[in-house]
Amino acid sequence: HNIYGHMMNMATAHSYRPFEEGFILTRAAYAGTEKFAATWTGDNQSSFDDVRLCIPQFASMAMSGYSLVGCDIGGFNGDCTGELLIRFAIVNMLAPIFRNHSACNTRPQEPYAFDEATKNRYRKIVMTRLELVPYLSNCLINHVELGDPILSPLIYNFPEDPEVINENTEIMCGDSLLLAPALFAGQKKREAYFPDTFYGYFSHQRYEKGYHLINCSLDDIPLFVRANRLVPLSPKGTRTTDYQKRLRLLWTGGEARLVYNEEITGLTLTGETRRITEYRIDDAGLLEESVLNQGGDVFSSALSEDDYSISHHDEVVVENGFLDE
Repeated sequence: HNIYGHMMNMATAHSYRPFEEGFILTRAAYAGTEKFAATWTGDNQSSFDDVRLCIPQFASMAMSGYSLVGCDIGGFNGDCTGELLIRFAIVNMLAPIFRNHSACNTRPQEPYAFDEATKNRYRKIVMTRLELVPYLSNCLINHVELGDPILSPLIYNFPEDPEVINENTEIMCGDSLLLAPALFAGQKKREAYFPDTFYGYFSHQRYEKGYHLINCSLDDIPLFVRANRLVPLSPKGTRTTDYQKRLRLLWTGGEARLVYNEEITGLTLTGETRRITEYRIDDAGLLEESVLNQGGDVFSSALSEDDYSISHHDEVVVENGFLDE
């Protein structure tokens, strides 16, 4: 890792600029390479030691300004088991780079190479990730424009909380989602610390600030949503990253606000070629929507309202199932 690799990434990125497209995944980087290329955490091992290493690596990279990061799901070196595959996939499910990758002469570790139970568990992880694409995309744009990390240690969002200073077994995505994965073989429960009120993404169980015992078996995805938030989601059952006409807003109670960057299909994600919408909801569940102008008119001279109208969400639905538990 030195300036040579950095300059190679810079030159490659500049060669794409006239077309405003292209994706670069690099193994060699230096300070500032995050402007040009994504990366991964290196040639890891198919072991629980390396599962545990993922969260500190993601957090350290993010705090260094490098957010487009992922790990080799299943481990690069060694033979992966079904349990390890699921643990790696869960710990990596909110990372920008989600990639199963292994070396030659290791056992096949694609999900379909394992038993039916492992395939079903992996499918649930991938389907949840696809459901979260609007939120993850919004975090990505906030990272590019505002510098906010996509993944971050808990202390980033809660700098005044002494309990999170040395916390390296949980990680946050944006300011709304928290992941507290299992990190040991055979683990079915673990202690997790919540620096605010959170809800189980699947169970809808409420967790007040403090330490709690949570389920984290192979059939559980220990994902949690912060209270007083609006989280943009794709419809349940979405099987593609393509733009969806229906937007779900997951509301976890109280007054909440979301600035949502809405993609205009096929165009560059700049302030002039996408719609930036502010959603506000009050305690009673009344939703207000307003289009923001950011850096100029949302509708540029190159984009007519007719072009725009076929791309924006046709339906926005607020879900408040958390409040009914």
